[in-house]
Amino acid sequence: MPQPDTLRLAIVHWFPVEQYPPVQNLLQLLATERELHGYCLTTANDRGLPDFAAAQVTIERRPFPSRTMGRLLRIWLLLSFPIWACLRLFRLRPHALLYFEPHSSAAAFLYLLLNPGCRLLIL
Repeated sequence: MPQPDTLRLAIVHWFPVEQYPPVQNLLQLLATERELHGYCLTTANDRGLPDFAAAQVTIERRPFPSRTMGRLLRIWLLLSFPIWACLRLFRLRPHALLYFEPHSSAAAFLYLLLNPGCRLLIL
């Protein structure tokens, strides 16, 4: 758990971070910053890659809607990710929020509508 005076940065990334080296590089960079604690909300890797981890970065994963799943389950996972991520953001209360792709924007904007004091970074 981070110290109370530590800055909190949340990253919302719909696709598994294991498949995106730029996101992994950013998370590793965040792990070197003592005054910062990172949170990453993402989906689980479904391609057999080893789970990515970085010190001082908490990574939470939801199931990825794989083509091997039924259609209704895939739709549910697709629609529930922004709601889950937004609820997690309310619990984490980050100072800044970053998202990478359009798939992640719904959770970010929903959170910002209800918490306008949070800074938004879009990559």
